[in-house]
Amino acid sequence: MMAALEAWLGDLSAHPPAGYSVAIRGNGIDAVRAHTRDLGVDFVPFEGTQSGKRHGVVVMAVDPQMLDEKAGPMLGVIGKIKFMPRTLRDPLDAQARKQIGFSLSDATNPDTPIGAAIAALDELRDFGGRGIVLIDAVKQ
Repeated sequence: MMAALEAWLGDLSAHPPAGYSVAIRGNGIDAVRAHTRDLGVDFVPFEGTQSGKRHGVVVMAVDPQMLDEKAGPMLGVIGKIKFMPRTLRDPLDAQARKQIGFSLSDATNPDTPIGAAIAALDELRDFGGRGIVLIDAVKQ
């Protein structure tokens, strides 16, 4: 099933939705996608303009069973970060932002792009079935 979803994503990437184009191309994104595929997640980011504002959509195909096997414990730890006292959380956030470009607090906040993606992955993990996730954002 995941192979079929990846093929569908490949076709969607080759033929983006009307008004959108693939947001990022090249070796860098291909390397990231290769890594996320190993975790059971594939994605394609699109961008367009609506009402004069940049609008982004990320389409993800997810195999929750593989994701849970390979990254479940890590996602569980990230989910617990929000319960830590601020004095312990702030240094971890600063280090994560320096190393990966976003804080762990951002990863647990469903109002941020990375937080929305992780929240959607958690929902799929709870559901237990494969699925397609759409993350929709407007640049303010």
